[in-house]
Amino acid sequence: MIARHIRFAALGALMGLFVALTPACPAPKKCDATTCATGCCTDKAECVTTLTDSQCGTSGATCSACGATDSCYLGACTPDDQIPLPDGGLPDAGPPPCMSDEDCATQPGTTCFPDHVCRPCKSDWDCGELKVCNADGSCGAGEGLHGATCQGNQYCQEQNDTESPCFAYGRQCVCDIKSGNTSGTCRERKNQCEECGNDIECGNDQIYSQGYGVGRCAELGGGDDAGTKYCEYKPDGFPCGCGYVAGPDGFCVPQSNSCGEVACNIDSDCSSGNVCSVNRPDAGINSCGGVCIPKCRWDFQRKEVAAPGCPGDKTCWVDQDNLNPNSPFYGAGRCLPPCNNDNDCTVAGGDQWGGPDLVCKGEKLPDGTLSKKRCRARGECMDTLECMVGISPSKGYCDRGTFECHDTGCRNGEDPTTGDPFDDCIQSYTCTTDGGTNYCRPFTCVEKGVGYACSRGQYCCGDDKNADGTIDPCPPSDQLDDRLCYKAPAPPFCTTCGASLDLSGQNPVDPMELAAANADCQALVGSNFGCQGSGFPNCSPLKARCMWGGSPDGMNYGVNVCWVPTYADTTIHSTLGCPAGLGVEWVKPNTNPDQNGGCQTDDDCAPQGPDGGKIGVGHCEDDPEVRLADGGFPKTCRCDQGSGTTQCPNGFYANAPEPIGVTSFCRDALPALDGGRNSCIETALCRQRGSAVYQPPANNGCGLQ
Repeated sequence: MIARHIRFAALGALMGLFVALTPACPAPKKCDATTCATGCCTDKAECVTTLTDSQCGTSGATCSACGATDSCYLGACTPDDQIPLPDGGLPDAGPPPCMSDEDCATQPGTTCFPDHVCRPCKSDWDCGELKVCNADGSCGAGEGLHGATCQGNQYCQEQNDTESPCFAYGRQCVCDIKSGNTSGTCRERKNQCEECGNDIECGNDQIYSQGYGVGRCAELGGGDDAGTKYCEYKPDGFPCGCGYVAGPDGFCVPQSNSCGEVACNIDSDCSSGNVCSVNRPDAGINSCGGVCIPKCRWDFQRKEVAAPGCPGDKTCWVDQDNLNPNSPFYGAGRCLPPCNNDNDCTVAGGDQWGGPDLVCKGEKLPDGTLSKKRCRARGECMDTLECMVGISPSKGYCDRGTFECHDTGCRNGEDPTTGDPFDDCIQSYTCTTDGGTNYCRPFTCVEKGVGYACSRGQYCCGDDKNADGTIDPCPPSDQLDDRLCYKAPAPPFCTTCGASLDLSGQNPVDPMELAAANADCQALVGSNFGCQGSGFPNCSPLKARCMWGGSPDGMNYGVNVCWVPTYADTTIHSTLGCPAGLGVEWVKPNTNPDQNGGCQTDDDCAPQGPDGGKIGVGHCEDDPEVRLADGGFPKTCRCDQGSGTTQCPNGFYANAPEPIGVTSFCRDALPALDGGRNSCIETALCRQRGSAVYQPPANNGCGLQ
């Protein structure tokens, strides 16, 4: 890193070190399939390898901007509806494609690139709007000005926080404003010798002369770097940093003329992802003692050095400074020849990055043997994978500060190396602190939702089932389990009805007996618990029904059961009104039923007035939610979503099975399946059928016979 005080060094002592390069006429820029195989060419013959929707192309073709409904996918503008969504992640399928960073959640430490592949980010410029590159390779929100919104480069200059990537006298940040936008994102500008696509990424504004110097994106020319562009800085009034010399125009270039072989004294002399092979913070810029090499880390899951690995027979030695358990670089180091003994891992023994917490030891390989020795933490573990399985509900974990395994307890907070929460508890448990002690406790239904935390047939103490903005009253604490779940009250749940009725649909039903059975169930939906007013226990204004509970064994009829009503205004609300594990049954009107459905003509679905005449329009149509045995659709009454009762049957219909008339409305709970149409329904019920009815209470059933 170029120190600020170098500005004030005696220029006379430095002039003799300036390497004069004879200027020559520059060769015309060339951008084609040979020099830009993985990218596209701008009108200035510049190769763009970081593809975006505004600069898309491959194989040296001219960059093009994708339309509003297209995205750059594999180097071509592709309609969004033709881009594959994430697949099932089969082991032999490779990483699934992505449409956003959220699709990369199953691959921690990655972000979604414009070619719709999840990969680790290397710099802020790999991330989307208002996101920057985290240490683990994922994109997320930054701190302070880093990642903040901006309208120009001047908005991204931090004046006080010297540790900020945007510090005005350090590398500084750039305001990245995408084409067509009026604001952008403050991103750390790319370092010297980092690959770039344009001058903006390197900071080509005079505002950067106060820091490390104005930047540009340019080719070094010749060697292995031919055709690739890197950031170059032009310091204002002070010399180039370690391993760099000033060219004829004042921009610093690697003395080796290759960004793959940059000299250094300390890690900060190197670009991101690299470290210095020496540690000489007091050395002068003209006495570089080492070269930049890739940073390394041991992968305890794969039991090998993480990519790109270490060359030859070198091993990954951990730095003493990287044993801080709160560091995002925990466990990282550099590739060095195998150590022989613990003394090799100390500063006195020759390890410039060593210390008292390091020992010389091999790592366990997949075949059970040990790797070549390396300097690693002194203790039984550096990673939880080195520890035995914990005592349930704890998975066990490695204390990175003491290097000890624990088979009980857990850690709160996020893993600084990944940014993800620590995962020290078994599924459905979370880490909590009580009296200074961490332990694993079950997730409550308030934290994870009734469907995740509660068993079939249970409600959650803490839900607002009637959506009135207040938490529903809960039963006494002795009826709550450790997840704050409680058994749905019986009655009205788990209550038989209509003992003489065959509601399986196999035989005719006496309409008066059915009406009486429905009335009995409705009477059970009282106001004695969890609700003030009609509806039990979720305050639904809809009607209960007596329904068949299904066959207990596939041979016998079983019993009929009261099904409790829920809501029909939103999908979430309809589900929340039912106990966990009980789906929602939408009861549709049958005004003129036959083997093909509940209606036969539009008149069967039209609402009626007091005199029996039609007062609205009806629609008897195919039901897209149900399939017949022959693959067709049954008929049902349909409506324009949001039309209420004006397009649904209400009144007395000659062929309807209900002797007390039909009352129905247009359902809003589910999105329209055909562009604005939905189904007419009479009520929405919590479905209690099959094992939910016949399994014993210990197995979360009603235990009915």
